[in-house]
Amino acid sequence: KIQRLELDKYFVCFIAISEKLEVIGKCSFNIKKNKNLIYQDTLIEDGYINDTIYKELFKKRQRYVDINFPNYNIEAYCTDKTVKFFLRENFQICNRLHDKKLFCKRINNSFEEEEEVFNDFSFFSSKELHELALK
Repeated sequence: KIQRLELDKYFVCFIAISEKLEVIGKCSFNIKKNKNLIYQDTLIEDGYINDTIYKELFKKRQRYVDINFPNYNIEAYCTDKTVKFFLRENFQICNRLHDKKLFCKRINNSFEEEEEVFNDFSFFSSKELHELALK
């Protein structure tokens, strides 16, 4: 399962939780001035690294951003392995960096559907979710 956490008004995190209720992955973004978002690195725990968990985290974050932050510019860093996910979402590769990362941008984020995204892990308290995100 993927859970969304809003840790403050400028930081949103998504965590992947195993059947054993362990955090096995997370991704996030920061909300900046002038309608800009910065995607943070996605981290997957050893033993769970595969495209499926990364893909689900990426999709949840992107869908949430598409619906809740229309017309925002998005900046992100990715690798050769994950660039396909960004290209499918209309990001442009702007630069290849010295540490083998790629800098990508998506200008004026837009999405046609209008739908609210709800929390699907209501059985966790806010404190428990916050602790899970920080692990």
